[in-house]
Amino acid sequence: MAIDIPCVNTDHSLITAVLPPDHSVVHYAAVRRRWGKFNTEAFRNELSVSDLVTRPCSHSVSESLNRYDEVLKKLLDKHAPLKSISSRVFARSSWYTDSCRATNTNTRRLLEDPDRWKAQFELQRRTF
Repeated sequence: MAIDIPCVNTDHSLITAVLPPDHSVVHYAAVRRRWGKFNTEAFRNELSVSDLVTRPCSHSVSESLNRYDEVLKKLLDKHAPLKSISSRVFARSSWYTDSCRATNTNTRRLLEDPDRWKAQFELQRRTF
């Protein structure tokens, strides 16, 4: 960081600063299911004719849970297959504080709902 302070004795002199850019990016990979085209009715139909329903297990609780897990995973893999995705997350800038984040969140909320914006404006107008 470099700061340039001019040699002038006044309160109104120009101070310039050069800050290093913060371009750090984090890449991550995740596995998610494709729920967009999930057909609930087809899943229900296959579940109703699966071994889980047609041949109930009278073994121990842990065996029953393992079987339940196997059958549901197999059906989910068929109806909502897993997909690998990769994404980028930009690191937060040091100047973007919690106060800035809260202000931006509130602004987005107000802009999404005009009635809320008008009510907030009226409240501020009456207060100040």
